[in-house]
Amino acid sequence: MRLSVFTRDEYWPSHDMRVTVRHEPHQGETYRHEHIFNEIAFIVAGTAEHVTVAGSRRLYPGDVIVIRPRMWHQYVQTSSFALINCLFDGSMLRHGDERVLQAPMLFALFRQRVPQAQMIAPLLLHASPAQQERLTGCLDIMRDELTEQTRGWKPALTVALMDFLVSIARLDNSPNTRTAHKGTRAHKAVMEVVNYLETHFTAPPVLGALAKMVHLSPAYLCRTFTRQMGMSIVAYLHHMRIEEACRLLRHTNRSITEVAGQVGYNEIAYFSRRFRAEMGRSPRQYRNADGLQG
Repeated sequence: MRLSVFTRDEYWPSHDMRVTVRHEPHQGETYRHEHIFNEIAFIVAGTAEHVTVAGSRRLYPGDVIVIRPRMWHQYVQTSSFALINCLFDGSMLRHGDERVLQAPMLFALFRQRVPQAQMIAPLLLHASPAQQERLTGCLDIMRDELTEQTRGWKPALTVALMDFLVSIARLDNSPNTRTAHKGTRAHKAVMEVVNYLETHFTAPPVLGALAKMVHLSPAYLCRTFTRQMGMSIVAYLHHMRIEEACRLLRHTNRSITEVAGQVGYNEIAYFSRRFRAEMGRSPRQYRNADGLQG
């Protein structure tokens, strides 16, 4: 079955505001596809069959689908089907208020990396009529800011996006996010390490320094990080580097060697092996699949 990877630049209003809102009616069926960005699909009319790695499920108005990067899905058997898509790059999660972004429920739902995402189904939620009204209000504000782009539109758009994500997180009653609400000291320590790695991912991590930063022993930090994030600190670092490499391959004309160096890999052969392990194809194949030079 054909698999499309959506990475298109024209989704975003500017390089530093990688978020958009799109009202999309669907007739017929879509290709099986995945993204390198986040998607939240809010069903507003009609019905469709939603196909994922877990099988298929009928969608109805009020359903909300949280699709993380690299998760594939497809719509088939549509009937007067329409949705509002909120698409945003992971970099947008560094623009908001840190107190919001470190909230355990948001962290669990949007900031935790998903290992082997292609083998995991998107999260399906449902909003009550009152919750649907709130989601619609957030999306309307975002769409107005994107359309009008008057003075101050970027911070206003960021605030509306954070409000929307909090509203989505409140819909989720899964065990992972319920547990995350406890906000334990260990959880806060992991969030602090993640925040640090997100801005220092090109440098090799020094476990002792990270442990000292959060006042935990190195062994306990490693165990806690792996349990909470689903991967080790080193694996998480590689995951972030490859995510950034995907953006650079897609959105710049830098050579593959330059991209490798910019994300922290001094050896092109090692970079290529790590990239293939994460993405299932070489950096050149990834770039050429989107019709780019390289």
